[in-house]
Amino acid sequence: MRELLSEHPDVSVIAEAEDGIVAIERIEELQPDLVFLDIQMPGCNGIEVIRSVTTRPLPRVIFCTAYDQYAVQAFELNAVDYLLKPVTRARLAEALKRVADVSVPPRDIERRLEAIVTSLKGSAGLMRRFLGRRLKKIHVIHEAEVIYFKIDRNLVLVVTDSGEYWTTYTLSQLESSVDPAQFVRTHRQFMVNLNKVKEIAPLTGGSYLLTMVNGSRVEASRRQSKRLLEILK
Repeated sequence: MRELLSEHPDVSVIAEAEDGIVAIERIEELQPDLVFLDIQMPGCNGIEVIRSVTTRPLPRVIFCTAYDQYAVQAFELNAVDYLLKPVTRARLAEALKRVADVSVPPRDIERRLEAIVTSLKGSAGLMRRFLGRRLKKIHVIHEAEVIYFKIDRNLVLVVTDSGEYWTTYTLSQLESSVDPAQFVRTHRQFMVNLNKVKEIAPLTGGSYLLTMVNGSRVEASRRQSKRLLEILK
């Protein structure tokens, strides 16, 4: 890609990233105008990269991928360009011409990228790992490490034995993307990993208090308690 891009004098390559985590860090630090992004990468995939970048506006993105045909069609329908590997000079030139259209506002680009995430959710399978931030570092957290998710000051935190990490997810996004047999929404502010529940104590009014393996306590509302007990049985 660097060799092909060197043939375009109006394009300057300012950074490369060896994996998805480094990609997020460099996008946020350098705020490039354009990112060439693979789908399958070490650390986290391209969809997770776009979902996790916190700086705005988002850069324009050209996916450079050998992903399956369903994903390619999704990119095309959502008007975000892609390059199918192996990349040809002609196709690269066409993609660069497309993103050079200054008439597309940043918010419009952002909506298109969000549509990509939505359209690919069904083909990407269940979320098995999550990106969390702490002390200016991005951490990859496997589902087995998660004790529970909670909302704190409008942010979703993932709680593990090693501490708390803030994320860019919403609880609704997580609820629709994780394994429903393992993660259960117990309250509008909490979603727990059932494998990390140590004790369940009934409260008045039909709700329950869950004691987690790290000693913390999470309330299960009356509305969610019935579903919680059914899954545990």
